[in-house]
Amino acid sequence: MSNTIIQSMMERRSVRSFTDQAIAPEVLESILRAAQQAPNSVNGQQISLIVVRERERIEQLAALAGGQPQVAGSNTFIVVVADFNRTATAVEMAGGEQVFDQGIEAVITGAVDAGITVEAITMAAESYGIGNVIIGGIRQNLQGVIDLLDLPEKTFPVIGISLGYPNPEHMPNVKPRIALEAYAFNEKYTDADLKPFIEIYDAVIEQYWSNVGATQPVYTVGMNNYYGNTGRMETSNILKAQGFGLK
Repeated sequence: MSNTIIQSMMERRSVRSFTDQAIAPEVLESILRAAQQAPNSVNGQQISLIVVRERERIEQLAALAGGQPQVAGSNTFIVVVADFNRTATAVEMAGGEQVFDQGIEAVITGAVDAGITVEAITMAAESYGIGNVIIGGIRQNLQGVIDLLDLPEKTFPVIGISLGYPNPEHMPNVKPRIALEAYAFNEKYTDADLKPFIEIYDAVIEQYWSNVGATQPVYTVGMNNYYGNTGRMETSNILKAQGFGLK
């Protein structure tokens, strides 16, 4: 029995090249409404979406994300924002004062809900034949994005997503994943057999890059290049400036 949802998820790929075809307003609204129904913590709905369609603003976001052409070339760019400003307003209306945002759990909650939301956006968009690529690079200049989008205190942009109809001349292949046995564990975590699976995946991803004509590192080298660095150290200071305690 065919399962169109599973098939769509298994064929999911990051589309980085788009046509000039516009996304109809009613289609975009349908995607947004579907994303809004995504699960969220305690029904706090502590996510807001900034939907950007103005070309100049999209290009500004692309520059802030490190000059990414897959942002600049999108028809619509959505920034997924963890929003504890709205919850603070609700708490105030009930006669209280929000203190949840002073703990690290607020950042974790916002990030988790943002991840759930962006996946909902991808699935809704793909149901209309709209390609997408998720952009973590908006945190490369977090303060710049906050300023550009006029984000208030108790909010922070977590992730972005480019939307557009795929350019058929530049459709990517589905990228292979590490073996399921190294991803889904039975009953409890085990890392006893990880190295053989990682070695196999190095060979698999090396062949993938070769097949698509790309010069990219294998998994182990790529992870060392990225996770061997401290990352965006300014993020915590910006979060504090936005009113998050991180305690």
